[in-house]
Amino acid sequence: MAYRIGVLTSTTRRERAGEKIAKWFIEQANKIESELTFELVDIIDLPLLDEANLPSQRKYEDESSKNWSKVVSGFDGFVIVLAEYNHTPPAPIKNALDTLFHEWSRKVVGFVGYGSYGAESSIMGLRPLISYLNMMPIRESVRITKAHEALDQNGQPKTDYVLGDINKFVGELGWWAKALTDARS
Repeated sequence: MAYRIGVLTSTTRRERAGEKIAKWFIEQANKIESELTFELVDIIDLPLLDEANLPSQRKYEDESSKNWSKVVSGFDGFVIVLAEYNHTPPAPIKNALDTLFHEWSRKVVGFVGYGSYGAESSIMGLRPLISYLNMMPIRESVRITKAHEALDQNGQPKTDYVLGDINKFVGELGWWAKALTDARS
């Protein structure tokens, strides 16, 4: 069985490194033998949450929320390609997570962080929300330090700037995706 993993961007800036890093991660992850399939999920066009009802009520009125619900529901887990703004997660990823509630529940999530220190503060800052959404965050992460220096002319991270074991990361994602999908069935 193949498990679908959505690779979420976290920013909406025009000149963002996150989309390049997400595509790089997908390319690297697809080289690793696993039961996972990775798909880019770009949040650039997701509007700010503006629903009349709480996301936990699942009474979406906005078409964007209904569409976002369908997208998120279709995945068995996620990788968040996470930037760091002022040592915290960027507002667009917080909005993307806050727009829904039940759709995230009981799914695995891992972090590919990028920034001055590989988005370590941002990752730690997002973990409480991830836990509250009833997601399973894995301990392993892949982090890219000094993101603007780290990318070569093709937008690929240079090896010296990449921290973490991508094989172990994908292995943990796979284990939890299978366990949680089986448990949800």
